[in-house]
Amino acid sequence: MIEHDNTLIYKTLFKLLTHDTRNTFVKLNALVSELNSTPVKDMIADSIQELNEIIAASAGFIEGKKRIQSVYDIVSELSLTEDKICLTNHHRVKFTHDPKIFLFVEVSELFNHAILNIIENSLKYSPESEIVEVSVVREINHISIYIKDRGIGVAEEDKEKIFNSGYRAKNALDYNGTGTGLWISKNIITKDSGTIEVFENIGGGSIFKVTVPIFFTNNLEDSMDIIILNYVDDPDELKKNIESVKTLIDLHNPPEEYHYDSLLFANLLNYLRKERRNKTNSHFKDKLLEIKSKNPNGKSVVIVDDSTYVHYYLGSFLCELGYRVIDFAFNGEEGINLYEIHKPDLITLDITMPIMSGLEASERIIDIDHKAKMLFLSGLGSHKGLINTIESKLPKHSYDILTKPFTIDELKDKLDFLRI
Repeated sequence: MIEHDNTLIYKTLFKLLTHDTRNTFVKLNALVSELNSTPVKDMIADSIQELNEIIAASAGFIEGKKRIQSVYDIVSELSLTEDKICLTNHHRVKFTHDPKIFLFVEVSELFNHAILNIIENSLKYSPESEIVEVSVVREINHISIYIKDRGIGVAEEDKEKIFNSGYRAKNALDYNGTGTGLWISKNIITKDSGTIEVFENIGGGSIFKVTVPIFFTNNLEDSMDIIILNYVDDPDELKKNIESVKTLIDLHNPPEEYHYDSLLFANLLNYLRKERRNKTNSHFKDKLLEIKSKNPNGKSVVIVDDSTYVHYYLGSFLCELGYRVIDFAFNGEEGINLYEIHKPDLITLDITMPIMSGLEASERIIDIDHKAKMLFLSGLGSHKGLINTIESKLPKHSYDILTKPFTIDELKDKLDFLRI
């Protein structure tokens, strides 16, 4: 009963948030429309739209709201829960797929987590030396995701039971688990009109097959409102984008049984989403080059974070305080390389990043230079567990923690404490 009550509370809160911010976004868009046309105006408009989408996606996560997505993007952008490594960069995952333009479905935000859970199970129940193969295959009316492992396998009598709540097969009892992960995954997949099955993998292990319907629209015009309202309102620009996407599809010679309007709309939507992100990133890249050119005689800093936006606003603050930002990295591994090259006066490290976290990188940096000074960035701030973890890894070393989001005064206080 408590779980049901909490779900109702969350749904209510997100509905209130969505409702109460609607007028605010209207006002913000009206104010932006009054600005002169510049890259900064575009960046602000894109950020407002992105925030609006984040709120909508959060509500959709609770409510199971569906979104048109590429299965290629869903799988390739998954990051493992424990080490935050993107699947496409993971040494134990081999990912193969049919042409991306044929792989669109309409599923909930929860679908991503269902697939991730199955992949993580395959990794957990397989020897460290074994590869888990993930493949995405397009059929006429559906897409299948295959997760093949060389693990402990699933006995014939367990193949249906493992999707029951709380059930654990005998050969899985030596591993940590609650027996609810596959049950939750099946519920999510079923709600998205999909199916999940498990088969024996010849030579040992299991094959999980997830099947979901392909995205379908009766015709292009019926679906264009989402494009016109959110992405393109200029008829000439829209026509140009449609022709570009048509050319891309035609180059792949889709089979006749593939519904052309559905392919066109899904790829057009995906293209415009990515174009908007690229435009924002391009603007930030220009700004980052400008930041790196400032304060040539200031104390040196390397910024390590997986967000270009954090690079920008942290770098801007540091410049304003007279520091010289040498370079930017997107993960801990890149940060270590930059530290070894530049030996900066300070390195800032985001806690959670793909490939290598800030904590993992900090230990390696200390091996390079035991006098290194580090400033960790975290949304957790002064969380006791985080502090204890850092203290255990970096006893008697110079570091501090800055909570996101932060002001320039809060940053200055941390730099003063580190005597940078």
